[in-house]
Amino acid sequence: MIFSKDYSDDQLPYTHSDRFLYAKVLIASIFFALSVFLTAIGKDSILGPIVLFIGIVWNLFLPLSNKYGIAVSIMMGICYGLVCISIGLVANAFLYLAYYVPMQYMATRTAGDTYILKNKEFSERESMFILIYYVLFFVGVYIFSNAINHTLICLIDAVSATLLAISALARNSRVKTYYKIRFSALAVSIFMWALIASSSVYYSGACSVLLMYIMYFCFEIASIIYESRHYVTKEILAGEVKIEQEKEKQIKKKQSEYQKLQK
Repeated sequence: MIFSKDYSDDQLPYTHSDRFLYAKVLIASIFFALSVFLTAIGKDSILGPIVLFIGIVWNLFLPLSNKYGIAVSIMMGICYGLVCISIGLVANAFLYLAYYVPMQYMATRTAGDTYILKNKEFSERESMFILIYYVLFFVGVYIFSNAINHTLICLIDAVSATLLAISALARNSRVKTYYKIRFSALAVSIFMWALIASSSVYYSGACSVLLMYIMYFCFEIASIIYESRHYVTKEILAGEVKIEQEKEKQIKKKQSEYQKLQK
C-alpha cells in the first residue's frame, strides 16, 4: 500500500520508482529463501514459509492491485493467527484476525491515495482520541492474553500488537510520523519473535515470522533511502532550474538595454 504516481510537493513519490520495487523484490527473495532453507533443515515447519510468502504478497504486490487485498489479509490473518495461538500470543492473533482486515478494507477504498503526506499530522483532538483508544486496546488485549498465558511474553505481545495497530492507522492516515511508529513497532516485534525463536521449546513458524519482521524492517529502510535520494535529486534540479531562470533574466535584461541603445 505504498506506491503512488502523484508527484506533488507534499507527497513522497519515491516509492513509485522501479528500482525501489526491484530492491524490495530482491529483499523479499532473500528472506523467503532463508525461510525455505530453515524448513529444509528442520528448524521450522511448512507453515513458516507460507506465512512469509503471504506476507510478501500482501506487502509487496497488493499496492499494485488492491482487488484481492481483503482476501489476502484474511489468509494472512488465519495463517499468522495459527502460529500465534500455538505459542499463546493472543494479542497478535487478535491483531491479524480482527483488526487488519478492516484496515485493509479502508486501504482499498483509498487505493489512489496511499502515499505518505510529509506535512500531515494528527490534530490534538485526534491524538487524544488515539491515545485513549489504544491504551484501552492495550489493556484489553493484555488482560485477555494474560488470562490464557501467565508469562512475561504476554506483556511484550500486547505492546507489539498495540504499536503495530497504531502503525496501520498511521499508514492509512498517511501522517508523517508513520515511520517513527512503524520502526518502533517492528523493533518490539523482532525482539519478541527473537526470544521465541531462540527458546529451547520448538514453535512452528516462529523462525519464519522473525524473518518476516526483519524483512519488513529492511523494506522501511529501503523506503527512507529512496526518499532521501528523491529529495536530493529534487533539490539539485530545483537549483539548476533557478540558475537557468537567472540566466534568462540576465539575457532579457541585456537585450532590453541593447534595444534602448539602438533607439
